[in-house]
Amino acid sequence: QMLALLAAAGIKPGANRFEDLPVAVQQRLDAALQTKQQEYLAAFYQGTAQRESWTFNREQMGVWGTDYEHRAYWAMWGLGANLVEDAVYGVTQLDTQLQPLRGESVYRLRFPAGQTPPTSAFWSVTAYDIEGYLEANDQHRYSLGSHHDLQYNADGSLDLHLSARRPANETVNWVPTPAAEFKVLLRIYWPGAEVLDGTWQIPALEAVVP
Repeated sequence: QMLALLAAAGIKPGANRFEDLPVAVQQRLDAALQTKQQEYLAAFYQGTAQRESWTFNREQMGVWGTDYEHRAYWAMWGLGANLVEDAVYGVTQLDTQLQPLRGESVYRLRFPAGQTPPTSAFWSVTAYDIEGYLEANDQHRYSLGSHHDLQYNADGSLDLHLSARRPANETVNWVPTPAAEFKVLLRIYWPGAEVLDGTWQIPALEAVVP
């Protein structure tokens, strides 16, 4: 399959360097590279890959085989990936109305009673700026999860609040966010079977204070 792909791109046996290729092929490959990079950047920074509030990847990671499209996308963001049996990740930069998350608003992530992320290890929720970096805050807090002493509601549900400024009457379950647009990453290490088979889904991130 790889040889067929190379041949379709104009790369034939004997071409050991990019410069050995015909000029027209070099130009076509350069243009294709730039097009794909822009497409992947838009998916990452503008959320164009999202069709719902969360993008929740449960597809096998790190063992892409001949899935070169998937391999190329993730190669832009890291050198490798965990197997889904080890870790899965949900990411969002949009609320339930598919509007960008912004620090001046307050968002609630509510897990119904008994519905926190199923895991044999731990889970966490972290807020990043739009480029995927942490932003300093005076709480020195950047994530919350199962390894924290969280405050549950009377009915057993769990609310996490995310915003740049501390919400009223909330000190324990608050994840400080960047002041401008931001994105949220839910990590689940050693996920339960109901995560991998799609039975369990991440609750929507709701704007409670626009």
